[in-house]
Amino acid sequence: MSTGNYVIYKVVKQVKNILFDLDGTISDSRKGIFNGILYATEKLGITDFDQNELESFIGPPLPNSFEAKFNLDKQAAADAVDIFREYYADRGWSENEMYPSVKPTIEELNRRGYKLFVATSKPTVFAKQIIEFFGLKDFFEEVVGANLDNSRSEKSEIIQYIFDNHAIKNEETLIVGDTKYDVLGAKHHKMFSVSVTYGFGLLSDIHSVEPDFVIDECDQLLNILIGDQTHPRPERFSKPFRSAESKPFRSEKKFKTIVFSHPEEVKEEAGLINQLFDNGLDEMVIRKPTWTTTEIQTLLEQIKSQYHHQIYLCDKVELVLTNSIKGLHCSNAFYDSLTKMEQHQLHRTLKERGQQISISVHNPGEWIKRTGKFDQLYVCPIFESISKPGYKGTWDHQWLANRLTTNALDESIIALGGVSADNRDAIVEMGFDGAAVLGFIWQDTDKSVGQLKHLKNG
Repeated sequence: MSTGNYVIYKVVKQVKNILFDLDGTISDSRKGIFNGILYATEKLGITDFDQNELESFIGPPLPNSFEAKFNLDKQAAADAVDIFREYYADRGWSENEMYPSVKPTIEELNRRGYKLFVATSKPTVFAKQIIEFFGLKDFFEEVVGANLDNSRSEKSEIIQYIFDNHAIKNEETLIVGDTKYDVLGAKHHKMFSVSVTYGFGLLSDIHSVEPDFVIDECDQLLNILIGDQTHPRPERFSKPFRSAESKPFRSEKKFKTIVFSHPEEVKEEAGLINQLFDNGLDEMVIRKPTWTTTEIQTLLEQIKSQYHHQIYLCDKVELVLTNSIKGLHCSNAFYDSLTKMEQHQLHRTLKERGQQISISVHNPGEWIKRTGKFDQLYVCPIFESISKPGYKGTWDHQWLANRLTTNALDESIIALGGVSADNRDAIVEMGFDGAAVLGFIWQDTDKSVGQLKHLKNG
């Protein structure tokens, strides 16, 4: 199932019920689980194993993990589970920490009327104890886990129990979890799945089962469920709500001037780019679809190194990762050619390197699709394109102004397409963070620097 505009719209409109996994999704329970496993192995005299591999116990049913990891028969695995539970019932369950954005997300979903459930392979008795320990009990319709006799331990069985005992429909239900077992359970019941990357599941495993969505923080679930422009954003994202850590609103940010390179070769291009930066250009996107990696690297080396941190390269991931530049600009064709996991890994790698990622959106549906993933979005074309005569935008300028001025969006939102000094004031008035130009600068290279100054001064 794609994460395209149709699916996001369908999720926003249809989902009424949300199932949360517990370990690795609501809380980081590894300390209590690891200590319980070590307690059991010590009691059983099992010493020949790598403690670094204990995370594989989190997610699947515990008897299965003991059998597979230590080559135990079913009876021996059952004995190991009993010993594990001695420790866990005593203190292991409380050796547990809730992930930071989980509680406010659950509170917001509950406030909006979603029915919430816990669906975990952990025994129900322990799961209920933990949920109450974190002060979450009142937000959930029911906490459902495995039975102590190890029955109903598969995720699909747990989900089935919830369907059997509550008047909910699979097409209106979504599960949030950190392992492939959550996704497989969702697929079995033909419901939506969201995988979180902060838990215990291996990214390769998550990729192999293709969840509908992948998120880095629990509160990004709100973007999936209420990201459509017809649904107000939650109070914690709305403009009147501020905190010491809040990002500045659009009106408080510096208005940026950005230039896209000409797609073809320009005479003395590097020198001209240096002049543009010398005269106050804030950022540049180098987009040369037909150029080789070597040709683009050569151009980059001819640009003053002091300006490299202001440059994005389009689609050239290998060059972005080997140069100290601002970041990567993705064409939609390139980005959509990646698998969901490749997209996620790309975002994570760039974030770890302190680099940014941007993309263009051409209609409200694309904007919704890209919301929350990118550092910078180019909304285009705002006016009739200068570089592509006859290419006109379909954006409703009043809708843009409303969205830009009533939401504290995390991304920088840049106007692109038909931008010139003549309409700069209109772009500022709508609430954009900046203006990006192509044709306005490159139509006459003898006037490029003067055009930049004209654009910056309005």
